[in-house]
Amino acid sequence: MSGESDAYRADGMLFSVWAGHCHTSLVIGAEPLCIILEHMVQKLDGEQRANRAGQRLRYEMSWLPRINLTPQRLYDIDGITIDRPLGEEGCTKDFVDSSSEVSSAVFTSEPLSEPDHVEEASVLQECNSLKTGESQHAPTDPRNSWAKLRAIHREAFSEFLATGVAVFLGLSGTLTVSLSLDSPVHYGTYETSCWSWGFAWMFGIYLGGGVSGAHMNPAISISLSLFRGFPWNRCAIYVAAQFLAGLAAGGLAYGLFADSLHHIDPELTSVSASFFSTPQPWVSRGSAILNQVVASAIMSMAVLSLGDDRNNPPAHGMSAFIFGLLVTTLKLTLGYNVGAALNPASDFGPRVIAYAIGYRDQETFGTHWWYQGPWLGTLAGAIMGCIIYDGLIFIGGESPINRHLSGSLQKTLRKLFRLPKNTANKGGENKEEA
Repeated sequence: MSGESDAYRADGMLFSVWAGHCHTSLVIGAEPLCIILEHMVQKLDGEQRANRAGQRLRYEMSWLPRINLTPQRLYDIDGITIDRPLGEEGCTKDFVDSSSEVSSAVFTSEPLSEPDHVEEASVLQECNSLKTGESQHAPTDPRNSWAKLRAIHREAFSEFLATGVAVFLGLSGTLTVSLSLDSPVHYGTYETSCWSWGFAWMFGIYLGGGVSGAHMNPAISISLSLFRGFPWNRCAIYVAAQFLAGLAAGGLAYGLFADSLHHIDPELTSVSASFFSTPQPWVSRGSAILNQVVASAIMSMAVLSLGDDRNNPPAHGMSAFIFGLLVTTLKLTLGYNVGAALNPASDFGPRVIAYAIGYRDQETFGTHWWYQGPWLGTLAGAIMGCIIYDGLIFIGGESPINRHLSGSLQKTLRKLFRLPKNTANKGGENKEEA
């Protein structure tokens, strides 16, 4: 092992082992960590070399996560096979194949400078005690209660943060434009509001996309559950986080603009539309709902196309930028009739805040538009967009559009459209006869 380093990979974090003048990088979970270290030390030629290598052992980890190994997951790490779960007792020698040789296929020589021995003392003591049989316990998890809770609900927190920041920035841009209309200095126009929503959504995706996927929209989460196999239990958590984020964003926006709101609109009658979507007085309810359906369908088709590997997806990290441009485009082109409320969470949360601070007019909850447009219209449009995209373009097996129908459903469709039975078999018979 002199002058060379082993690279082991599994689920987990990164640490380093110093042997002679070499630097060994390992990526592995907390449970099988001691097994690998013991295995490597045993393979060193002679006790003197083993002691010298052990004294130069160093972790490069901020914390050690506990992982749950199940019998269905096999870990074969350079001859060490772990095929059953490790309990709280920590590492056991039963999982080590001492007869296996260290592979040299993944060696890379990387001489580095001397490490700080003071930082290695605790790790060295743990490994030495394991080798001598003094301790059979894995290293203690140093994370506090909040870190453990965050590890469990990290995706929900990410969805809440991404949605909240995006809604807050977009709503703040709209309020800035609306409140400055009657002032001597105008801070932007309707186009400014459209661009603020687009950039807000782009930043939200960059903020949480790597953790939760940044759905940031209940209609998108439900559509992905229907057409891409997104788990329904996670969908419910995402939707709850998105609505809570909308409430928090609306409350924060009101807290920042409260003085200006009460100065410009002391009667609380004219600026309510800045918090939520409202159809123009001359637009019929049917046209307003159709506006929502079309805009949401285009948005859902864009979401599916950006995630379709068979349809020339954008480069890594560019999806957020492209989707932000799409939001701006939809606001510019389809926002005149109703304001283009493409997101139930970004409409309902600020609407509740507006009602709570005193906007009690008909536009808030006095009509049925608050659920017909931003909720039902947006969700129906998202589902319709998925059906159109999957029916015409998508070829993957995740979509129900591309799966075989059940027998009862096939029979119903045959009766409804008067389709012949076993068309494929008849065609095959005719081909054989020819």
